[in-house]
Amino acid sequence: MYSLQPLLLCSKLVNQRITRVTCPEGEQYIEVRATFGLLERVKADPTSLTFRMLVGRLQNCGFCQSHLAEVFAIDPKSVRRYARALQDGSPEAIQRISVTRAGKEKITPEISRFAIMRYHELRKTTKDYRQVILTQVEKIFEVKVSGESLRLLWKDDDQAMTVSAVSTPTTTSVDSPQDLPNPSFALKSGF
Repeated sequence: MYSLQPLLLCSKLVNQRITRVTCPEGEQYIEVRATFGLLERVKADPTSLTFRMLVGRLQNCGFCQSHLAEVFAIDPKSVRRYARALQDGSPEAIQRISVTRAGKEKITPEISRFAIMRYHELRKTTKDYRQVILTQVEKIFEVKVSGESLRLLWKDDDQAMTVSAVSTPTTTSVDSPQDLPNPSFALKSGF
């Protein structure tokens, strides 16, 4: 059985209702209705781009930012960010609101590869490698990223390298007895 839960009633638009619908399968949707007609239905998933665009459209239609934030359980600043992105309308603005993790949005795959490459080159030779890489990223990519974002990126890379080093044991193939190490050499050299 479907259940309807009214979320917002708009006084500016005649007979418009926003409800949360729970399907028998347990999925939840947000529905925007005018009189008896369904205008829009999106999944009630705050990480979904369609959900974020709906919240932005509602803000741009005149719904109160604090009410939207309360009803949809999101930060008021996020409501404002979604609305501004929709007003801007550029693909970059829409892409920014589609990103679910804060902080990683500025770090593109190209910046990530560059920062990891420079990290491996500089970390053992330069004491202030973080500042050097931050400056290079800002000059080359014209994006200012935080040192903490890079630290998390490098931490993930270090963990991945550790896992790959442990999971891939080194094996030596021996085709003939001549390929084996000379035991007398090992004794002479102190091993």
